[in-house]
Amino acid sequence: MSGGFGAEETVITLDPAVLDVPLPQANEHTAALALDQCRELLARRRARTGLAGQVRDVLVSRLVDPPDADEVARLLHVGSRTLRHRLAAEGTSYRALLAEELLITAGMPVEQIARRLGYAEVSSFSQAFRQWKGVGPREYRKRYPALSR
Repeated sequence: MSGGFGAEETVITLDPAVLDVPLPQANEHTAALALDQCRELLARRRARTGLAGQVRDVLVSRLVDPPDADEVARLLHVGSRTLRHRLAAEGTSYRALLAEELLITAGMPVEQIARRLGYAEVSSFSQAFRQWKGVGPREYRKRYPALSR
């Protein structure tokens, strides 16, 4: 593979001392917030275990156009019924996992999530979400602000 301008490679070199120079607009508070967000995201990723964790990983990798439950089952090499039963045994469902990822990871508005999941009314979606998570979607999002957008 060749680099740009017809050369074999493109190289940028820096004096190593430059790497220790603070950025002119660096902000310690912002850096601390970013580190906290990274730690929280890593902790959340590590907590993804079992089949629900695998489903979450598939959903996060394709949030722009999430696969339906049948496609997720195929991707994970399980039957659709097995997927439903195993997620239920883990205390969740495909719709609950998708709703959570669209709400927290994608930062999608509640109204759009309700429509995407096939609810005619936002209130019906909110009620279902409350059954899944113990709180409504807006309250749930407030609990995880560092993970939204």
